Amino acid sequence: MSLRILDVRTEQEWKAGHIKGAIHIHGDTLQECFKEISQDKPVVVVCGSGYRASTASSFIRRKGFEDITNVLRGHVGVESC
Repeated sequence: MSLRILDVRTEQEWKAGHIKGAIHIHGDTLQECFKEISQDKPVVVVCGSGYRASTASSFIRRKGFEDITNVLRGHVGVESC
């Protein structure tokens, strides 16, 4: 299965390492930028602890996204960019 990974961490966290191929939209800008996320694949949302990903998942679900997974306990298994 193909999926889209949405990383809602800060720019500093993103630069320290992220999952290769992930889309980076900081949680504070998600309201303005969520249209950059295509709905053609399931979306997996990650952050540092799971809290911001939960908030982001709820927001994009309200915007019509249906296949969303929130990664609990945050960002693990970082691949260098």
